[in-house]
Amino acid sequence: MFIRLLGHARSNVVAYLALVLAGLALAGGAYAALSLPAGSVGARQIRNHSIGPVKLDPPAIGGSVRHWARVDATGTIVASSSRANDNAGTPSEGAYLITWSDTFSDRCAAIATVLGPVAGLGASPGFANARVTGAHPTGVFVSTYGTDGRQAPAPFSVAVIC
Repeated sequence: MFIRLLGHARSNVVAYLALVLAGLALAGGAYAALSLPAGSVGARQIRNHSIGPVKLDPPAIGGSVRHWARVDATGTIVASSSRANDNAGTPSEGAYLITWSDTFSDRCAAIATVLGPVAGLGASPGFANARVTGAHPTGVFVSTYGTDGRQAPAPFSVAVIC
């Protein structure tokens, strides 16, 4: 029995050491969270000032995806954020209007990409243009084009970046 326990301990020594070190790290973090007063850690306490005020300043952040949708060539939404709607447009001519229930900031931008038969593999099946529409924008107008440069229906992905 003792030989089995010794063999088990020898084969799992790295795992047990990792568990002990993880427990110490969690205990240290819990101690710091409970013993330091609120607002006492700032730029002076962070080594090399690796997190500066500019990294936490929202205007300095480039943008994030507010809404997105994946649409097939007929204009039907396959997947989306926040229940996107396929509205007016002429899918048979490669013109689509995708809307969401909330308004965007006037600083938002839209980007669209035509999807090929196998996403990410092979040559591009065409390209797409996208623009945020309206004085109080709630949607994106997308035009899709074939490889010959003519407007044509195609499946695409669209994202609103704010």
